[in-house]
Amino acid sequence: MSNLFTGDLSMQNSRLRKDLNTEQLLFVNSELERKGKKKSTAYLLWFFLGNFGAHRFYVGDVIQGILMLLTLGLFGIWTVIDGCLLYYRIEDINAQIEHEAIMTIGNK
Repeated sequence: MSNLFTGDLSMQNSRLRKDLNTEQLLFVNSELERKGKKKSTAYLLWFFLGNFGAHRFYVGDVIQGILMLLTLGLFGIWTVIDGCLLYYRIEDINAQIEHEAIMTIGNK
């Protein structure tokens, strides 16, 4: 259920955020800070340990991380492709985390 490249979930989150009060916004932001993934960390892992799939492990894609580890990033090809797509993967993960936090507020 990935929203890679669509931005649908991000747009939905923006609409939902408008209805939140200050305390609820602080909760959502703290959840993002606590659970969210940082692009800088992901790219450092990709740059230095990309062929070993370290960035995949960081974002929670364990199966792909193991496959990259075993194939050395498909001999570097998969690693280069991941460098182009990593930004969007992080955006997608953080949008999902934000959405879950907003939905938690709605269930209280």
